[in-house]
Amino acid sequence: MRPLLQTRNLQAGYQGRAVVQGADIIVRPGEVVCLLGPNGAGKTTTLLTIAGELPPVDGLVMLSNVPTFTPMYQRVRDGGIALVTEERLVFTKMSTRDNLRIGGGSVEAALALFPELESRLSVRGGMLSGGEQQMLALARALSRKPALLLADELSLGLAPLIVDRLLSAVRDAADQQGTGALIVEQHARKALKYADRMYLMARGQILLELPAAEAIARLDEIEEAYLRGTAETEEDHIERKRRKDKKKQWRRQRVRERELTRLTGSLVSTRREEDDEFYFEKEQIRRDRAMRERRR
Repeated sequence: MRPLLQTRNLQAGYQGRAVVQGADIIVRPGEVVCLLGPNGAGKTTTLLTIAGELPPVDGLVMLSNVPTFTPMYQRVRDGGIALVTEERLVFTKMSTRDNLRIGGGSVEAALALFPELESRLSVRGGMLSGGEQQMLALARALSRKPALLLADELSLGLAPLIVDRLLSAVRDAADQQGTGALIVEQHARKALKYADRMYLMARGQILLELPAAEAIARLDEIEEAYLRGTAETEEDHIERKRRKDKKKQWRRQRVRERELTRLTGSLVSTRREEDDEFYFEKEQIRRDRAMRERRR
């Protein structure tokens, strides 16, 4: 069966720096695939690159066996992709009914998936509970009958019964509509109950690919080896703390500069908080260049 989604040697990251290395992932029609891994493994980065939100650093994303380089809105509009992010993307000032309509799907189909939303159709999205908001986001995505569903942390912060409702809806869409699904999850045990296969990612690499049944049988071993704690190395921890301390220092400096500007009437600095990451990136490039020079 021809895959709906295939990545080939996918390298994904930010500002040209890869945090995911050589990910090969396949999702076929009617198949639910879990992408598991600890915090910081690169799961969300992978998903956003497949969706078109991030450009790949290298490698290919193929939809229905055709390489795609289009941005996310075109993949959603023309490529049959539905994306549910961990932020849920609910329009808080719009009613539940209008939230469903704006997705371009059928309100009736959405209510068939989650009848619980029927009594909440006139309620603003911001007034829904966290579980209802996630139901709304997933119902809006699935009511379009997408070929491929990408979902990031459906279970985040939700009660177990709600999580079962969400994952069973994904399973039903795969079985009844032939939708392929790639779901990023940290709660491995629950997600694998509804999946066909799983990929295990840690430190930006795919380490295991297993059928869901085999993964469940080996789950204690997998959790012990890969899923406890985070994927953060000691070097990562030191760098993260250094950046955090540096940001605090720069924040205090900006406060002093604003006060000087107020007292003197002349602009002392135009440096903004949004520029911090730019300066970190320049610093990292200098450090990488110096490291390469030392190795010669």
